[in-house]
Amino acid sequence: MILESFLALVGSTVAAGGIYLSWRNSSAVYAWLGWLAAAGSVYCWYLVLGVEYGLTIGLCLPALTVWAAIAVEANPQRQSTARIKPAHQWRLAPRQIALQTGHILYVLPGQLFICALIMIAVVYQLPVSEPKQMAIGVLVMPVLWGLLAYWYGLSSRKWLHIAISSGAAVVAGLWLFGGAHG
Repeated sequence: MILESFLALVGSTVAAGGIYLSWRNSSAVYAWLGWLAAAGSVYCWYLVLGVEYGLTIGLCLPALTVWAAIAVEANPQRQSTARIKPAHQWRLAPRQIALQTGHILYVLPGQLFICALIMIAVVYQLPVSEPKQMAIGVLVMPVLWGLLAYWYGLSSRKWLHIAISSGAAVVAGLWLFGGAHG
């Protein structure tokens, strides 16, 4: 138990240092070192504190320490008092406004609903107790939602993304509410 705690702390420290150095030096080697150490430290935290607390601390600790290092590295600059005029004039573009509003409404409440259905259907199948299923769902859902939002933002064919995500949500909904799970 003491060895795992020590390894978890060392792993989190190496993870934060590797990720910070990869950012600072733009080095893939440090990035790989940092992410591998993060994975190892998450596993060690899991062994020491269990699933709920171990995963949470293991995933949050390197991120917080990296942000602390970046905050120390920051160089505050004074704002100039000169006003900079915009390069373009503001014009009302109803089509663009409607398009951006549609993107926002799809990503925020739409994908939240899709992720919730998919996550509940998947977590319901895990062979662990119901509180652990909920804890795993709470930890994994923001990651899934972020990945779907990232995929949607990078997609050049937004309708294909919407169709695939909606299809997965329909399958998950039928699985949950259609009685197929027993």
